[in-house]
Amino acid sequence: MNVFATFRHSMYLEMAIIELEQRGIEQQNILVIPLDNQYTKSHDIVLTHRGDPIGIQFGFIFGTVFMLLGVIYGFVFKWGPVLWGMIGILTGGVLGYWLDLFLIKRNQNTIGLSEVILIVDCHQSMSSEVERILWGHRAVGVAKLQPKTS
Repeated sequence: MNVFATFRHSMYLEMAIIELEQRGIEQQNILVIPLDNQYTKSHDIVLTHRGDPIGIQFGFIFGTVFMLLGVIYGFVFKWGPVLWGMIGILTGGVLGYWLDLFLIKRNQNTIGLSEVILIVDCHQSMSSEVERILWGHRAVGVAKLQPKTS
């Protein structure tokens, strides 16, 4: 039985291959085919796999720092520490989100666009375990194909 899976270039692919080899699937029964993708402008917006947050990390960091500065200097400024803290958290959150989205994630997106096809030739009794391993290591898609016998 052949099990097909698609992955993004990542460590999850490597970990899946290592786990398959540890489960008794020989290296000559595993085929990895990298695909060439053409970069287009539609990839500027980063869509991550399995709902990973986009831009949240720097948004929280900058929001916290700007809120702290707003509260500290709010004792000196006219509107007080509470209002300046709220202004700081909103300003820092938006600034951090845009920084993460447009500067950092864009560079990572252009590097890892290509996907990889992984083909595993295994016995039918191991196919469900192979499928579970592939899904567990963030496969984008998995399919099984039973070869026809004549």
